[in-house]
Amino acid sequence: MIVTQKYHLYRDFYIANQLEINAYVKNTESKKYPKNIAREILVRNKDFLKCIFQPTQTVLGKAIPISGNGVITNNQ
Repeated sequence: MIVTQKYHLYRDFYIANQLEINAYVKNTESKKYPKNIAREILVRNKDFLKCIFQPTQTVLGKAIPISGNGVITNNQ
């Protein structure tokens, strides 16, 4: 389930489909955001290209397992 602002829904749903995730989307508000819509158009194009070309991800540091209590992620 993806719950977000309306202008994010299309991109989030597209990415979920590309990752073969069965997603349901829900809009959280009805306001218009002209600045955010312009930004969203640029971000959609970027994410669309990422889904097509599937660039390798850059990971900094060692992988942290998701099992356990999370103490390893504490800042020391």
